[in-house]
Amino acid sequence: MPVTEGNHYRNGLFHSSFVKVLTNLTDLGPDDGGTVVIPGSHMVDANEREIVEAAYADRSLIHQVVAPSGSALLFTEALLHATGDITSDRERTIIICGYGTTYFPWLFMESHRPDFRLEPDFVASLPDALRPLHVSSGYIQRRPRYRTLEEPADPREDLAAVRMT
Repeated sequence: MPVTEGNHYRNGLFHSSFVKVLTNLTDLGPDDGGTVVIPGSHMVDANEREIVEAAYADRSLIHQVVAPSGSALLFTEALLHATGDITSDRERTIIICGYGTTYFPWLFMESHRPDFRLEPDFVASLPDALRPLHVSSGYIQRRPRYRTLEEPADPREDLAAVRMT
């Protein structure tokens, strides 16, 4: 996903409309593959193939996640990422979750992956309360809120003590 698709800058801050969390259920050592990323690639307005070629030419641009069980990697979907080379015989077990904002619905997936669609029977089986998690509501009311670099990310006063610790 190039930086221009679903991501943008506003007030000097980078905004991503789709984030991913990979939670490790097993320890990840250097031989276990894990996830590899190209840091900063989510903010480079360049062709994905060119970024990958540059990273293969200079392997120091590729970072492998090595982490204990229970740790989580949170990143924007636009960050170039892949499974690393697996040279151990251990099984990697993870939970993959994604979050898309209400103004970045499934319509994006449907328009960028023609083979992607939710089965009508599945959609019909969803309780009303869960349907918006799977299907665009068609009436997106929440709009993005923007702040400047001088404003705190979360202005709630009850969190001030948490931020200080």
